[in-house]
Amino acid sequence: AKIVDEIQVMRKTVVDGSNVSGFQRTALVGYDGKLETSKGIIRIPTICLEEEAAQKITETKEHTKYRLDRLGIPLIEIATDVDIKDNEHAKEVAEKLGMILRSTGKVKRGIGTIRQDVNVSIKGRERVEIKGFQELRSMSKVIEKEVKRQSSLKKKEQSHVRKVESDGSTTYLRPMSGAARMYPETDVMPIKPDIKHIKIPKLISDKIKHISKKYKISEDMARLLLKHNVDLDYYVKRYPNLKPLLITEMFVTTPKEIRKRHNVELDIWKHGDEVLEKLNQGVISKDAVVDILVDLAKGKKIDYSKFKTVDDKKLEAEVKNIVESKKGLGFGAYMGILMGKYKGKVDGKKLSELLKKYVK
Repeated sequence: AKIVDEIQVMRKTVVDGSNVSGFQRTALVGYDGKLETSKGIIRIPTICLEEEAAQKITETKEHTKYRLDRLGIPLIEIATDVDIKDNEHAKEVAEKLGMILRSTGKVKRGIGTIRQDVNVSIKGRERVEIKGFQELRSMSKVIEKEVKRQSSLKKKEQSHVRKVESDGSTTYLRPMSGAARMYPETDVMPIKPDIKHIKIPKLISDKIKHISKKYKISEDMARLLLKHNVDLDYYVKRYPNLKPLLITEMFVTTPKEIRKRHNVELDIWKHGDEVLEKLNQGVISKDAVVDILVDLAKGKKIDYSKFKTVDDKKLEAEVKNIVESKKGLGFGAYMGILMGKYKGKVDGKKLSELLKKYVK
């Protein structure tokens, strides 16, 4: 988008109590932008900086209760033009805008931090603005329901604002506001933006592709690394004997697996380095990782001698000995015997490869 030469802060009248001053500050900072999507270019007519309103907690006929802890927090409002084709396209656009915002590293994360107001208009009907989208998963369903609602109306209704309910339906909120509620902010001087030293950050989508290609891991895994703020470059340099995928799994999937299978909350940032160091030194095998992390999460002291890896030559000799001394067993039976003896000390994949040499 193009950046304005001068930022003029405006006041937008707010009378419902959510802004204690009676107005909300808004400033146009960018205009005439565009966003590339799978269904064509989406025009971005305006980008505004505005302040957050107070959050409504309860409402009765007599009073409305607000909490003021988020009042005044800076918001970026990005407006799209009438180029979005359908409900799924709207979701795609919202996802891409959210990704771009998160790429800056300057926005908050979590439910409610990125919100969407969706304007729905169908042929022969007035525009309706829907507020309250906090999760993208519901967007397509809500838009579809709103289109059906408008299509079923016998009488033409005035343009207005509706809010999203938990079941995906919408209810009337208020009339559509006009431009007359805006007037210049008298207490803030115009601002001339200086963007010479601003560096454009790399998009998360580009980072995902780069990490996936560089370390030969899936894009889903790369996305999870970024979501969990794991610097894979750092860990690969620190633990050169470990495969990038193993390090990735340690941080993004192992804690979830431990929570699900063992009902234990693991602080991987507290215990991860200790286990990675032992893996890198060859002191333990990757099959011992989960058991060790579970014990660490429970506050237990680890006796690493119990998990000490077995020398390859010694292991192969043992495999050969068991196959020769217990002739006639199936592959699975031999694996069961060996894993019972070497569980947590030997990588199961390595053991399987050795066994294949002696069991045809």
